[in-house]
Amino acid sequence: MGAAALALAAQSGCGDERGPEPNGQRANAVTAATATPASSPSGPSTGASSAPSARPRRAELCTRRPESAAPKAELERAAAPGVPALPAKVAFGAGKWIWVNVWAAWCVPCKQEIPLVRRFEAALRKAGVSLEVAFVSLDDDERELQRFLVAQPDGGVRASYWLPEGAARKTFLGALGVGTSATLPLQAFYDPKGELACLVEDVVEESDYAGIAKLVGAR
Repeated sequence: MGAAALALAAQSGCGDERGPEPNGQRANAVTAATATPASSPSGPSTGASSAPSARPRRAELCTRRPESAAPKAELERAAAPGVPALPAKVAFGAGKWIWVNVWAAWCVPCKQEIPLVRRFEAALRKAGVSLEVAFVSLDDDERELQRFLVAQPDGGVRASYWLPEGAARKTFLGALGVGTSATLPLQAFYDPKGELACLVEDVVEESDYAGIAKLVGAR
């Protein structure tokens, strides 16, 4: 799976109450996948990235099946005005499947797959699966993240967990077995007991629905 390296830079944010404009800089080695989901509709576009290019598809849905318990730490959260705050912790091990979608507002493929992820979530619930999608942002620029959430339509991502660069991000990604050099977007499926059942280091596409449905036991 190809990946486009993204610019790395430290952030600073002091100033007046508005602060500087979002600049899309990243302070670590996270990269974005270079392919656009083949059949998914495009979501709102903010930020910038290199143009998508073709890359071979994975042979299986789960690129890895690490045996790992879910991270238990509280996460920072971000939301558009008027949107209820997310719980302090993702509800791992609470008797339902948790689909963690690791994304960023500067990641074009991440934004393009959001409508498809939402549609899959609704279809799986209709098929009898107790499932929740938890979006976890790796943005370093809080203003860029906030602007994206505000611009999202109903049914999009208007609230997200947030892991700015630091120890919490390292711990969370370490539990997934990918480290801070992860390629986004990243999908992690935790079973109802809170165990990591499947890691998908890729965008999701229409053709992935059957494999996801089988994994989570959809009727």
